[in-house]
Amino acid sequence: MDILDVKRILQENNICESCCLIDPQPLVEGALCLCHEKGTGWRVLLNERGNFLINEFRASEDAACRLFLSYALSDPTHRKDFRQSDLLNYHERAKALLTKYGLPSLK
Repeated sequence: MDILDVKRILQENNICESCCLIDPQPLVEGALCLCHEKGTGWRVLLNERGNFLINEFRASEDAACRLFLSYALSDPTHRKDFRQSDLLNYHERAKALLTKYGLPSLK
């Protein structure tokens, strides 16, 4: 899996472009970010008010893309059409999406 796959899957699932960013410069607070660290690998980050709630490194683009998508698809608030009622069944929807794309579940 690569960045083009990530972009396609985000679009297919109506994910808000400002909520899930690929290689933003600089990092955007409150957004889930997939960042390429030149020469070392990839990092998935989520910074809220100066605290990194997510800060996970992966050496390969494939592993980082899969992790990023797992986070993006597991949070219903990332959807452009998010409604409060989506919170009622988001675990089942997230599990189905992760299975559909062969992504790891989050712990």
